[in-house]
Amino acid sequence: MQPGCWKEDVFNPNLFVGWHGKLTKWDFLPRSLSYKEFANPYRVFKRFFRYQNIANWKEQLQLLMDYSLRSMNLLELEDVRPLSLYFQLTKLVEAVHLIDVREVNHVGGHIKNRISKRRL
Repeated sequence: MQPGCWKEDVFNPNLFVGWHGKLTKWDFLPRSLSYKEFANPYRVFKRFFRYQNIANWKEQLQLLMDYSLRSMNLLELEDVRPLSLYFQLTKLVEAVHLIDVREVNHVGGHIKNRISKRRL
């Protein structure tokens, strides 16, 4: 995990619960990240761009959008692997969320709420 974080901190809500909305802790828990990715969400960025470079990402997303606007069967996609793209993008969104929760301390000039361990 990040410096000072240990395995017993995995379910510490301060490491994954967002500040917005009336959602439960369960709603914020990442579901597609491995333990190592949860511990260090920056790993996801490395894997994301190892999967393909930014130019290929743009091309794949453009193709996916173009195919989605056509009246065709999903099985006819030749150059796009939608399920792989979905998993890669889901991991990226979850990693960005974790980074926001852990590293952004202020929102609109106000300190974000933190959940005390007593309330767990």
